[in-house]
Amino acid sequence: MAISHIKSNTIADWTGTVTIGNSTGGTQTVAATNLVRPGDWNSAHNQYYTLTGNTNGASTASGTNVIFSGGNNITLIGGGATIGISAGNGGGGTLAGWEPFQVGNNTTFSSQGQNSLYMQKVRPDLNYSFNNIEMRVSGSFVSSTNSQVAVHTIRYGLYSLDTNNSYNSIATSSIIISASFNSNTAMGFTISQGAGSYTTTSGGTAIASLMTGLKHLYLPFTNTLSASGEYAVGLLVSSATTVGTSPLRLAFLNQTIQNNLTIGKVYATTLLASNSTHVGDYAQGVYNTTTGAMPSAVAKTAMTNAISQAILYHQFEI
Repeated sequence: MAISHIKSNTIADWTGTVTIGNSTGGTQTVAATNLVRPGDWNSAHNQYYTLTGNTNGASTASGTNVIFSGGNNITLIGGGATIGISAGNGGGGTLAGWEPFQVGNNTTFSSQGQNSLYMQKVRPDLNYSFNNIEMRVSGSFVSSTNSQVAVHTIRYGLYSLDTNNSYNSIATSSIIISASFNSNTAMGFTISQGAGSYTTTSGGTAIASLMTGLKHLYLPFTNTLSASGEYAVGLLVSSATTVGTSPLRLAFLNQTIQNNLTIGKVYATTLLASNSTHVGDYAQGVYNTTTGAMPSAVAKTAMTNAISQAILYHQFEI
């Protein structure tokens, strides 16, 4: 910040020596450079600042042009004769992770429909970055004398709403969880995601507990969400079994609202009759076409409300 006079004095600076009056009523000769000259009025003032409280670095700053610098999610905004200071994410910073919906006492675990794409809408107020989409799942196991295999392919991704009311794919991924047992005498799990893979086995079915009960399911996915953007998290589960589903059954955590697929809309200018395609801005929709792959785009009109007006619980995790 530089401080100078609004008026610019265009009179040339004196040079050499100048005769001036003195305090005794006489005169004296002085160098012109020792006087306040027109050019001095046109120069910037020297400034000196002392910083106290929560500081970092030097506690003073000085100069003819002291610079204000934003940092640590502080953004400075200049316009006309105003300097704005925005603190936190609203100034353009990015926060790590986000939980769009908190778990309440109206939650339930439900299995996803085979090859049904579920789209949970989210509308962030701030900017967020993340490396995983975390789901909550409940796994179950049933003992059997038969040899069985259950393979669950979990496809997931992030979509953004365009100006044509269609959710377009930003990116998608998938993870495969395979469970098998050999007539209760041996059991194994394999998890595959991209180049990564994990396998564990045991004699008997002792390791069934690793996937039984409430679990945090981390789905690798690195991306960002922009403040005021309109997004949807897509989830598509395809399951294949040999003999039966006993080695592993999966159910995802949802918040249930009411056992009703249809809802109406009331505006100041019109009324719209109840319809299953009236999916709310923060609601979960189901794509009306079953598919074994994540589509590149899903129109708003191609979605219907999830059963019980359910909201798919998830977190964006670092």
